[in-house]
Amino acid sequence: MIFELPVEILGSLTARTLFYPCSGNDIYTPIEAFKSVVTDFWFADFNYTKEPLLKDGSTYQLSERAWEDVGTLRTPRGSASIRKVFHETYHRHLDSGTIRIHRCNGHALDAFEQHIRARGIQLSVFFHRGDSPGEGGSGIYWLDRHLESVLEALEDGGLIVSYHFTLHPSL
Repeated sequence: MIFELPVEILGSLTARTLFYPCSGNDIYTPIEAFKSVVTDFWFADFNYTKEPLLKDGSTYQLSERAWEDVGTLRTPRGSASIRKVFHETYHRHLDSGTIRIHRCNGHALDAFEQHIRARGIQLSVFFHRGDSPGEGGSGIYWLDRHLESVLEALEDGGLIVSYHFTLHPSL
């Protein structure tokens, strides 16, 4: 399901960057929802490969690819797991726009610290699907333990887009 936000909300965003931790290959919803205002999409998860994320087709055409081997980084958590960051630039056929996708291969918290905060990248959107420790959730609890860091990275008026639900124990 793709949602639409009012133009006046999207029009006020200027940083044009989105970060989605623990995203896996769940990338199409944030790209489609924010492609009109976001140019840089940062995704973080384990097991990314150097295969292009979006397939060439009628909407997107891959124009540039690169990867940086970042090796082992030192973060507040100790040795980070980030090994590579894959960078891809795509042109959109319909409106001649460009988007850049950055996939950080490793722990999402380390990617946030080393590639967003340490570089001083300001976010327009923090996109997040939930933090449950089971059912494939990250167990990081971004909007609890790391909310202050997320808010510091957001531009004034930036958005936190989160989908989280809890089933009642009796269900």
